[in-house]
Amino acid sequence: MSLQEEAPGSLDAAFGLAEALLEKFAAADVDGDQRVTRAEFDRYYRAMTGRAPSARESSRFAECDLDGDGAISIVEFGQYV
Repeated sequence: MSLQEEAPGSLDAAFGLAEALLEKFAAADVDGDQRVTRAEFDRYYRAMTGRAPSARESSRFAECDLDGDGAISIVEFGQYV
């Protein structure tokens, strides 16, 4: 029995969630280099919420930036979420 047969719709839901997350990453990645810099994150956050990121959101950016290079790659993003 395949995964799709065991849990109909769950695979579609998982792919839908992955697609939605990739779309959000792409929207934040202004220059299209497959990395979201701190400046891009701040701009995206302000556009979505109307306010600057709080200290908590800023610390989440740092947590997601696994290699500490000041940007979140698509791989880091995938590992974080």
